[in-house]
Amino acid sequence: MKEAIGDLCRILAAGKNVVTTSISGLVYPRGSMPPKVIDAIRGAAEAGRSSLFSSGIEPGFGADLLPIALMSMSHKVYSVRGIEITNYSEYGAEYDMRELFGFGQPLDYQGGLKVPGTLRWGWGAAVTMVADALGAELDDIRETCEFQATPRNINTAFGLVKAGTVGAIRAACIGVVDGVDVVTIEHVDRLADDLAPDWLKGRSGGTDGIWRVIIDGEPSIDAEFEVGNRPGDSHNDHGLLATGMRAVNAIPWVCDADPGIVDALHIPLTSPVGALHPHRDGVSAF
Repeated sequence: MKEAIGDLCRILAAGKNVVTTSISGLVYPRGSMPPKVIDAIRGAAEAGRSSLFSSGIEPGFGADLLPIALMSMSHKVYSVRGIEITNYSEYGAEYDMRELFGFGQPLDYQGGLKVPGTLRWGWGAAVTMVADALGAELDDIRETCEFQATPRNINTAFGLVKAGTVGAIRAACIGVVDGVDVVTIEHVDRLADDLAPDWLKGRSGGTDGIWRVIIDGEPSIDAEFEVGNRPGDSHNDHGLLATGMRAVNAIPWVCDADPGIVDALHIPLTSPVGALHPHRDGVSAF
């Protein structure tokens, strides 16, 4: 990460704007990154009169910006949860899946998401952005992570996951006010649809490609969206495309933004200008 931040600073100082999906802790300038990192990026951006925008499907939209948009209809909010519900068996990034998430590891694995501070580094900025949208100052950001084993071997895009090792993960980054959990960003990730049957699913029972928002308030709201929802679509492929397009569609607005770190709470809605194709041209993104 130190080298990646150094690269970003050199690019920004050279006068080039940046959109990225690779550093989730930069979706908002507070909550994840140490102040010295934020100051270095802002200093480089000022020097180059450039700006940086980090986003994706989550963090960047499904569990933070979508809840903020939904809460524009709220009178009172008691708590808000943004949840990614995904089957990661088709995701081929072996390091992310095994070392970071812990799939295929023994149930007592203490690396990756279980290392204190890891979840806050990834999702703390998004949790803070949601809290700021509510005008709330968080007293604390806490982390939880638990595993369930797969009872059988599972072949995945990142290799064989053996029976008895981690096959399902539930992790959360939680903003606390007055001792109450008020803003939660949560992942419920499986390698097979029948694993962890008691853990949260989509409203209709789905376990893949779903982002769900549950707002306890007045009004109460339970909303979700699914990517790759047509027969034959890959949730994984469509999710990756959505992740990339969150950054690509923002390019015009990032280029016009003031120097510094751009975030979804303060940038205009990044509408996909030019995306409409009323007559299918036969050229697929996949």
